[in-house]
Amino acid sequence: MSKFERLIDLSGTDYNLLTPDEKQELDGLRLQNPRGDFSYVNGPAIVIFIGVVVLLYSWAGGLLAAYLTDFVQGIFIIILSFILIPFGCTR
Repeated sequence: MSKFERLIDLSGTDYNLLTPDEKQELDGLRLQNPRGDFSYVNGPAIVIFIGVVVLLYSWAGGLLAAYLTDFVQGIFIIILSFILIPFGCTR
């Protein structure tokens, strides 16, 4: 059983029902803060993949589209915020 699985197992039990050894083990595991496996793909491979996707998106003209989309959304947020001010003041 991995440290992460042991931490989950001990955390699921009522603390008052644990033996002194289990309490000490639980406290030690909480300090170590073991984590479960997030992915079977290593970190550098994910970073390289995302970087390639962003480069291809930008190269295909997606960056200009993203700028325009953010601009339009920003305008709508500002306009709708001013429209909602009276409703917020009345309540």
